Amino acid sequence: MSRVQIVSSVVAVALFAAVLPGSISADGERVAFSEDPDQVVLQFFVTGSYRADDVLFTVYGDGRLVYQKFLLTINQVIEEKRVQIGWDGVDQLLQIYAVDYNLLDCGTGCIGSKVRASLGIEKLPRSSDGSEVLIRFDILVDRGHGLGALPLQKEVRLHSAGMLSRICPEVRELQGIQELRKSLLEYANEGGAK
Repeated sequence: MSRVQIVSSVVAVALFAAVLPGSISADGERVAFSEDPDQVVLQFFVTGSYRADDVLFTVYGDGRLVYQKFLLTINQVIEEKRVQIGWDGVDQLLQIYAVDYNLLDCGTGCIGSKVRASLGIEKLPRSSDGSEVLIRFDILVDRGHGLGALPLQKEVRLHSAGMLSRICPEVRELQGIQELRKSLLEYANEGGAK
């Protein structure tokens, strides 16, 4: 990356962070997101279970939530809902579930380590009909170290997250994944802002 690209990226991030909504977590982190209607802020994808349809939740910077249920085998959407959860809804999802449940700092490997430690095993258990959960965040985070808001793209991928959350209730990140899924589904079913 050239010096011009680096400087323009830093300036863009600084300007971007100055005008965005955001929350303060208990340890002083500020989470912000783009208000761009084309910017995907959060995606939550559940696939692979033999007992359920594949589901994709996509949250955009303008506060729009798109819920899609589809058959992956034929790549066809069988149900779609578009609701406006607003910036407060996006902010709530990011703050409570991404920051408070530690999903920004503790990724797939970290969660796996906590589950293995909790169960006293070396390899994670897998359910033959368990679903795969994929969560992606594309946000700005100011950790309060004087560096300002920095872009963060994070992905968490887990097999059988629902089963693991039931057998390891002390692993907060697993509970956060379940709460995030529940909140997204509630928003989609209730038609928008709470």
